Amino acid sequence: MLQYSANPAGSYRRIFVAMVSGVVIVWGIVGVPFYFIPKAIDHNPEQKLLWIVTFILMESWLFLWLIPLHFIPMVREFWLSHFSVELTENSVIGRNLWKQPTEIRFGDIVRIQPEPHAKHFRGIPWGLDFTTADGRRIRLHPNVERYDECVEEIRARCRNLGEVNYGGLDKNPKIWTDENKMW
Repeated sequence: MLQYSANPAGSYRRIFVAMVSGVVIVWGIVGVPFYFIPKAIDHNPEQKLLWIVTFILMESWLFLWLIPLHFIPMVREFWLSHFSVELTENSVIGRNLWKQPTEIRFGDIVRIQPEPHAKHFRGIPWGLDFTTADGRRIRLHPNVERYDECVEEIRARCRNLGEVNYGGLDKNPKIWTDENKMW
């Protein structure tokens, strides 16, 4: 039995980044208006208009860019990804962040594809999905150590594999070949 798992320090760092992003979002929605509105704005109409335009631009940046393109994919990543993988003789067993197992037989895997919805800023997916014909999947998190070896081991054991698309992950050495993914 082969076992691959994410570096806990790297996974905890990503959780920390997600929490900091959440604090920034809450600060932008709640804290910014109360912190940056000085009392002098009430006496100067131009400053009031400038503040309103700045506030609208900031809030639209928050709601149109930061939340849907950064924070939501990061939360999805932790909710749906598998951080450790065990390869047995007949199946692959993925465990999510809460150690809940998902087991798929190698013969059932028909597709390796990038995660469809969440992408890094340069268009690189967060992880790879090993998908069956009936829609079950194991999503391999990019913090898994020896990622390339793990993916190739699974690929070699899947006899019914039809489509293989790494989505650019194999071109990124920080994800594909780095040993210590703490940072």
